[in-house]
Amino acid sequence: DGGDDHRRTTLIHRSYYTYSNVTDDRNSNKGSQKAKMDSWIVGQISFWYTVNKVEPAKIVDKAIEIVLDLVTPGRGAGESNWWMRGVRAVEQNMDRTSREMDIRSELRSWDRDYPEIHHELIVRWVSGAVVSLFAVMIYDGLKPSSGKGRSKR
Repeated sequence: DGGDDHRRTTLIHRSYYTYSNVTDDRNSNKGSQKAKMDSWIVGQISFWYTVNKVEPAKIVDKAIEIVLDLVTPGRGAGESNWWMRGVRAVEQNMDRTSREMDIRSELRSWDRDYPEIHHELIVRWVSGAVVSLFAVMIYDGLKPSSGKGRSKR
């Protein structure tokens, strides 16, 4: 009868579309796995390259300089004549030098207390992680997106 043929045709169409959707999902999954693998490789290469090439001493020196700029007070009021400006500049330089020596002695004591987590090793790892993150973001942004496997909504 005509009703059975219509049901059979409907089932065939449904199974075909279900199969094609499953196949598209599998193919798009392979593409996304490849994209993830590409990004992972870019991240690993950039991380290890940075860990090996970074100069932690320069980064630590710059970080200490930034911290000292933040915590050392600037010029205040009452510096109307050259004598007071000179005295204040000497005070600031002495305070800055004292704080820098304190920070560096804390770093040395950290290295002595925790030799397996040396501060330079931490600087290398953090630098590598930051560069890796940016490299993957740039790579994913520049990578051409293929139209395969994407739904047309």
